[in-house]
Amino acid sequence: MLPFARKKGLETYYRVTAAAQGFAVDNGPAVGPSVEARLNHGRWIADCPDCAGAQFVDETEPIFFCLACGNVEARGQFRRVKFPRDKAKIEGRMNARPMLNRNWEIRETIEDLDAENERHGILAEIVAEEIVAEELPEETIGGEP
Repeated sequence: MLPFARKKGLETYYRVTAAAQGFAVDNGPAVGPSVEARLNHGRWIADCPDCAGAQFVDETEPIFFCLACGNVEARGQFRRVKFPRDKAKIEGRMNARPMLNRNWEIRETIEDLDAENERHGILAEIVAEEIVAEELPEETIGGEP
């Protein structure tokens, strides 16, 4: 994600950038069908359903605003973003790859990623990390015992 969006938040980034480009962002709630997040070079993005644009998205602020068309079909309102249920597993498999190859498409399964990683010799590292995490008591993962 861009430094400004990290610091000020994604909604603020969208509003400021959209205004600079002449788009008005509606203050109403997110509308319309959700857009789905995918990984592109290690960045979560979503494709605009109205044009060929794509924008950065963040699970902590699951909103989308296309800076190419101004969310024209949603009349300038934000759209909701849907992240995959296996997001953590997807990211785990991607983190072992070089940044340029950290790509995940919506149609790809965890098994697809495992097979691709195995072809490049990196599956064993990921599986070992997951086994260690599963063996630890729940309260020690990300918290105090």
